Amino acid sequence: MKVLHCSIVLLFFAAQLIYAQEINYNNENYTVKGKTVYKNGKDQSNVLTASAQEEIKLRFDRIKAQEEAIENAEKTQENAEKAQEKAEKAQERAEKKQKAVEKAFKKKEKAIKQKEKAQDNLDRAESKLKSEKKKFDRLERKGKISPEDYEKWQKKFESLRKNIAKAEKRVKRL
Repeated sequence: MKVLHCSIVLLFFAAQLIYAQEINYNNENYTVKGKTVYKNGKDQSNVLTASAQEEIKLRFDRIKAQEEAIENAEKTQENAEKAQEKAEKAQERAEKKQKAVEKAFKKKEKAIKQKEKAQDNLDRAESKLKSEKKKFDRLERKGKISPEDYEKWQKKFESLRKNIAKAEKRVKRL
């Protein structure tokens, strides 16, 4: 931004110099305005020879060309800086977009892992109920279950069924 400000100030001074430029010729200062040569504000077109006027105008044209070259270089630099700023902003936007995509990807991965974990919990709960039911049936066939044990087994089955219901609910929610 400071470079831009300095460039504008330089352009302002360069514009003023273009309109009235002092040229040193034979240790005397002349001013050129348009096609007329002045010395101390007085027209010197009639006093100076044609070759002297040409030399002064030639020097004026060289100085003017140098100033224009400087001005063009400053404009080019300014444009390059603007282009770089645009590129940096585009890079920042791309990085933000990439981060958002990565965040969404991680969120999906997390959801998939949670669903898999919930499904595993459901499978384990169903397996546990099945194995406990098998154990109960085996003990019942052998006649090793008392009426008190029968009540405990029913509470155990009810608890396992609740666990399965919770696990199913969680799987459906995810």
